[in-house]
Amino acid sequence: MLKRDLRLRKEYLLKRENEEKERRKQEKRQKMKECLESGKRLPSELANDTEAVRDLFFNENIELESMFDSEYANAGLVPPKILITTSRGPSTNLQRFAKDLRLLFPNSQKTNRGNHVLHDIITTAKKGGFTDLITVHENNGMPSRLVVAHLPLGPTASFSISNIKLKDEITEGRKVSEAHPHLVFDGFSTRLGNRVVEILKHIFPVPKEDTRRIVSFQNKDDFVSLRNHVYKKNSAKEGHKNKIELQEEGPSFDMKLYSIILGTPDIDTNSTEWILHPFMNTADKRSYL
Repeated sequence: MLKRDLRLRKEYLLKRENEEKERRKQEKRQKMKECLESGKRLPSELANDTEAVRDLFFNENIELESMFDSEYANAGLVPPKILITTSRGPSTNLQRFAKDLRLLFPNSQKTNRGNHVLHDIITTAKKGGFTDLITVHENNGMPSRLVVAHLPLGPTASFSISNIKLKDEITEGRKVSEAHPHLVFDGFSTRLGNRVVEILKHIFPVPKEDTRRIVSFQNKDDFVSLRNHVYKKNSAKEGHKNKIELQEEGPSFDMKLYSIILGTPDIDTNSTEWILHPFMNTADKRSYL
């Protein structure tokens, strides 16, 4: 089983590397075509790139395969099955947060971490047919990090989390809906932002058209606010017809992406697709999503 996983991962990473090379070539083709069509002078880095010039004329019509095809090939056909766990020795706050996540994500199960190492948990999850593993960590007794690992080959996205409100703080003990929600993503405009959307949306199953539950991801300055609501239509009052009322269900929290790796977190040799470098001069000014 381990040899098979290593072989599949090697094939997958090779394919991703080739796709990334082809993507860079297509970007060069597009820039060169725009310069030629507008009559502008080619930038020196393109004018001196004889391989790119030759590639433009001989491979102009090549279409780049979606980089998500092999990762989410069964998306929409097989509903996601989520395993939720915590870091070792979780506090009461972390345990409560993990329980709330089980209600947030349909078709999910929570398992106690115990003394199990991450590799064993991932191996068990793969054998159990789980499509994703969500692990939550804490700092000083408060949830601080959420890691979403797509199985069996990745990717794995890590987020810092803050401004957490547990379900009971919002609903005051009211039972919450576990229906498959409609998803709303707002403020994601870059290639990296679209990548994050792909990762997050695939941990939710396809909703029914008449479901009244909505989970929203609102991005502002790279802080993604997750909110869980249900809506209902009130009867006509004071001349207003079909008034829609939103009711927050919880939990709610803010997420900030700090890394995406191409494999699963139990493998030390994973390639890093993206990582935040807060020490860079522009890190606090530039928006990445």
